[in-house]
Amino acid sequence: MGRVLSKRAYVNISLLLALSLSAVAFGEKREYKILSLQGRKIKVEVSETPKARAQGLMHRKSLDKNTGMLFVFPRPQRLSFWMKNTHIPLSIAFFDQDQRMLEVMDMKVESILRKDVRNYVSSSPAQYALEMNQGWFKKNKIKKGSRFRWHSK
Repeated sequence: MGRVLSKRAYVNISLLLALSLSAVAFGEKREYKILSLQGRKIKVEVSETPKARAQGLMHRKSLDKNTGMLFVFPRPQRLSFWMKNTHIPLSIAFFDQDQRMLEVMDMKVESILRKDVRNYVSSSPAQYALEMNQGWFKKNKIKKGSRFRWHSK
């Protein structure tokens, strides 16, 4: 027969579980690479596995200045992104296989209660997508046709 826990024991176990999960989340080490885009250096997290691409920037509360996330896909294709569980207003730029910018879109933060989340789809096949704080591309005058390059630290 199973043992019944008191309400206090249940609360204590729940708190311990929450603290251990928080420690994992806050202790998460992020690795960055440096890109150069039209003379601007950008610190990026590179997401190239299906799991990393699916997670993206979800659940983050902020994104440092000149920092973003680069999504790398195995081949050019029409890419689709959404803002589900994403708390930061973002701009996304799509790039072709030659790392040339195809287009930029501003993405809106959506309510987590909303069932019909908007998709942001590249208008042509792209192999890379770069998410930055909303307005970053416009502010830095990064235009269609600009190419990114990997930069040595």
